[in-house]
Amino acid sequence: MNGLVLRVRTRSKVLDYRFVGTAAQPERWWEKPYGRWTDFSRPTILVEPGRFFVSGISSRRRTDSKGARIHYALLAEVTREGCVLAAQVLAWLCEVRQRTGSLEEVGERLDALDEEAWSAAVQGDPAAVHRIEAAVIDLARQNAHALEPVLAPRRFPLAAEDPRAFVQLAAVAAEVVALEAGREECAVYLNLASSSELDQLNRCKGSAIVCRELDKPPKPSRPLLAGVAVAMLGLVLVAALLLTVTG
Repeated sequence: MNGLVLRVRTRSKVLDYRFVGTAAQPERWWEKPYGRWTDFSRPTILVEPGRFFVSGISSRRRTDSKGARIHYALLAEVTREGCVLAAQVLAWLCEVRQRTGSLEEVGERLDALDEEAWSAAVQGDPAAVHRIEAAVIDLARQNAHALEPVLAPRRFPLAAEDPRAFVQLAAVAAEVVALEAGREECAVYLNLASSSELDQLNRCKGSAIVCRELDKPPKPSRPLLAGVAVAMLGLVLVAALLLTVTG
């Protein structure tokens, strides 16, 4: 037991999306609080105390029966023994998203397990499930990244194009995932949200949020006194014109 349980959601050419190796599908805890701010078919990173969910991991070569590209999602349960490894896996995922703009590089690594193995695992074949589960945790260990030091003060929300956004997200995610379950804190990347919408995300206290973009502040309105002065000047000019005409 390494303290990190990783489940993969994917599909075969015929069978629809499901978590591999689980008879009862896990509670979809990520949908209600975050679904309005992110498209789960695109890169999404959601970290809460003791768990995380990463979706939008596109395959580079696997397709369904209609030729559409298949996606993966990762669901993790983390105990205290697995906090370091979980943080390093999240650092890898954040680094790939920052460097490439997607999570396809991760999908390519998962593709390497071959279609036959994925198809059998999705159908629930015990040997295939065991092979997939072992290969996924090995993949996580092989690619686990050391956390980069965050030199600049943490500022959230951050736009996804900020060159340090995902480094800072990974640093806070490492702290959040190690917290006691039930604490209302999170470290998330939401691909639909703009910064002006995030004040509605009140459930996360002390949260770290990377969003689609930062809204520009509105242009400052013209000062009231300046407007009054212009109006007064206009009245003076009109009065002077009338005096000239009547005189």
